[in-house]
Amino acid sequence: MTLPNFLIIGAGKSGTTSLYHYLGEHPEVFVSPIKETNFFVADGRRSEDHPVQSVAEYEALFEGVTSEHAIGEASPAYLDSPTAAARIAELLPNARLIAILRNPVDRAWSDYLMRIRERDEVRAPDEAFTDDAPFVRQGFYSERVERFTSRFAADQIRFFSFDDFSTDAVGVTRRCYEFLGVDPSFQPNVEVRHNAGWSPRNRALHTVLKSRVLRRTLKPVVPQAARNLVRGLAERAGTENPSIPANLEERLRQLYRDDLGRVSDLTGLDVSTWLEPQPVSLEA
Repeated sequence: MTLPNFLIIGAGKSGTTSLYHYLGEHPEVFVSPIKETNFFVADGRRSEDHPVQSVAEYEALFEGVTSEHAIGEASPAYLDSPTAAARIAELLPNARLIAILRNPVDRAWSDYLMRIRERDEVRAPDEAFTDDAPFVRQGFYSERVERFTSRFAADQIRFFSFDDFSTDAVGVTRRCYEFLGVDPSFQPNVEVRHNAGWSPRNRALHTVLKSRVLRRTLKPVVPQAARNLVRGLAERAGTENPSIPANLEERLRQLYRDDLGRVSDLTGLDVSTWLEPQPVSLEA
């Protein structure tokens, strides 16, 4: 039975898609053909977000492994899940775990903009950013991190800052290679930023393209490549992310302040700059 020996566990909107691709370029690394298998948060109901339900189905994702030393997958939902850490520890007790944490203010804003793109959110920021909004709550990392640090040895987990990954993707990726026990001198192609954030320029057209009814109708008859082409055209017609309103940024920064102190203690990351005003970067 071939199962992964490493997982990228999150956080969402923090560059995990790019890291998944960069790690997968290495000849000694195998990553599952499905990103976000979400196997360890599967709830028994098969869906687009939970495509893999059984251990046999999960194992089948890694049938293509040949001589690769590091075998893994990436599901950012694991960090947010209250049960994933325990389930991972049960099935993969020796797995190595990688997490990228992003300034929670930036992460929340990026998440909100994604929901606007996906038409899951239509409210203006002053209405949408309640303290209990999911994209706000997910930025309280300490409880989420502790679920993993309490179950896995310190040498099994590596935490990285999204800031470092954004400015030195090669360096962070090579540190991951080293952590996974493969040749750290390999040069990944980091020219492409995967799943980069954007905002729709033509909201009327975007609403049509993102219609769930339209997508359900076209999915059985339109090839995946054609659907990807349409998505690409929509993204190229988009604009860069708007900046977070200054008053909202300050409110969120104060909301996360105490939690970030705990995050620093748990991960060893220097998060001091996250408590200062700063520009919001595009999600990688």
